Amino acid sequence: MLLLALLGCTATPSEPAPKLLTAEEAAARTVVPLTRPIALDKAGKVVDMEFDLPLAGPGTVPDLMLGLRVWGIDAKAMLAQQSRIDVRPFATLVHLQRLDGDSTVETPLNYTSRDRRTELSVGPDGVVPFTTVSSVAQGAVRSAGLVDERRVYGVVRIAEASRVESGRYRLLIELPSDRPDLQGLNVELLLGYGPRSK
Repeated sequence: MLLLALLGCTATPSEPAPKLLTAEEAAARTVVPLTRPIALDKAGKVVDMEFDLPLAGPGTVPDLMLGLRVWGIDAKAMLAQQSRIDVRPFATLVHLQRLDGDSTVETPLNYTSRDRRTELSVGPDGVVPFTTVSSVAQGAVRSAGLVDERRVYGVVRIAEASRVESGRYRLLIELPSDRPDLQGLNVELLLGYGPRSK
């Protein structure tokens, strides 16, 4: 009994889970990692936003993933949502600009080949012809209050900025064509640093 009492006294309480942000709080967040509601069914500009990129923290690498996060109540439901995006190639036009005082500097972007073996450069026109399954540093996303433990999430990458500097940025994403099959998809824009390899 004494041993049990001593163990009880020395037990360290587990860290409380971060507060889950409401939809309104998440939409107002301007520091990476961040999420935004997004609709993928209509052609045109779907993202035009400014945000702040801090230095990469513990467990992350300074590669900024620009992508989409889908969710479901379980893994099967999430994968069903994710597969809808790339049932045929999901093309985007993407530009990331660093805001430095009065000047705007285009930030180089890359995307992954379909076989995920090669990094390809995004050209001046911003065309990214498809998405690939990806990931972000989940600990940072959770700490920001952007993970609902009742959901299972999946991430698809549109593009990435490698070894990106901290600072103020503007992101523009345009869809070149309608995708009515993506209406009602459980999806949001996700910006986050990549996970550090163990």
